[in-house]
Amino acid sequence: MLVADTSIHTYHELRREGALAPMQQAVLIAIRLNPGRTDRELAALAGQTDPNAVRPRRTELYQRGAIEPAGRRRCTVTGRTAETWRVAGRSIQGELGL
Repeated sequence: MLVADTSIHTYHELRREGALAPMQQAVLIAIRLNPGRTDRELAALAGQTDPNAVRPRRTELYQRGAIEPAGRRRCTVTGRTAETWRVAGRSIQGELGL
């Protein structure tokens, strides 16, 4: 997966400072390994039925600039149109070392 150098720097800075809690790290890794998934799909991948198991950490990661919207599509869990997510700067060269 390709990400901007600034995203790599931000991730390592947050991790070094202890600013990424374990659940935030888990959600970030899940999004990195499964880009373009909805909150419900990410929750299902984690064995959860409630998207609120993922959504608060996803919101925090978005506010920090670690992830970004990847477009809207029909969710495979709900059948409704929903936002999907990816690691920020994914299309720009550079690799995030998780």
